[in-house]
Amino acid sequence: MTDPSSAAQEALIRKAYMMAGLDHRTTIYVESHGTRTQAGNLMECTVVAAIFETEKRDSPFYIGAVKPKVGQLEGDCAIASIVESGFLLVW
Repeated sequence: MTDPSSAAQEALIRKAYMMAGLDHRTTIYVESHGTRTQAGNLMECTVVAAIFETEKRDSPFYIGAVKPKVGQLEGDCAIASIVESGFLLVW
């Protein structure tokens, strides 16, 4: 519980993409948890880079984190993520 597992996170994301029939190479934006901890943020970024092959891309790949900016939102977190990703699309 106190130390996140990068292997478990990677397996979960890969399984979710497989079950949904999605190609990870088409993803350009990921909303992270944004723990603001060295262990948590490093783990998240490492997993995202591995899954979405960020080093092999010709175009930018974005990682957002609304939680550190506005706090814990509970039920409203999806709305904040959509708003943030909309700003990236306009930008």
